[in-house]
Amino acid sequence: HDFVFTKIDGTELDYERELWDFATGKLVAHIKVPSLSATTDTELFLYWGKSDQSTDKQNATGVWSTSEFVGVWHHSQDPSSSDILDSTLHGYNASRVGSFASGDRVDGKVNKAIDCSGSNGFSVPDNPDLDATDLTISLWFKPTNTVTSGSGRKDLIQRWCDSFWLLWNYTQNSGKLDFGTNCGNFNTKSTTTNW
Repeated sequence: HDFVFTKIDGTELDYERELWDFATGKLVAHIKVPSLSATTDTELFLYWGKSDQSTDKQNATGVWSTSEFVGVWHHSQDPSSSDILDSTLHGYNASRVGSFASGDRVDGKVNKAIDCSGSNGFSVPDNPDLDATDLTISLWFKPTNTVTSGSGRKDLIQRWCDSFWLLWNYTQNSGKLDFGTNCGNFNTKSTTTNW
């Protein structure tokens, strides 16, 4: 609870602690930095080890402001017993669809990931905030095999009501990642077993 991130002048920065492993000393944190220069270094400081600090200093909702982020899902929860929590104040937690085991929480590119095999997945409740006309989607995914029968379609993200969709469509598009809207689509090549 005693981690503190600051700017060089001592101003504390909001952060979200996604992982802290005391045994290994591994820390995964997301820090909100007000600005970064393209020409000079931006120095940040991390303080820890204050034994009398009893209040947790992290502030996830300060990192992911609702004016900039509709939802942030890290997928670090155990999917057998927990929904995937939204780190923003919106609280658009993703509920489980299908059946998950603890073993479906696996190592990811950054911290943990969830193995969504077959029809397993997550559903975010419908909300007007999700009816985006301009949007940015950022995600990591790792295809572990190719589809040899059926449509080959594996939805990664889909927003119904013809807004947008993002899917892994191996057999139909030769292993390409599709992104589309009701105005059209494009696809890019993605290699099996790579992040």
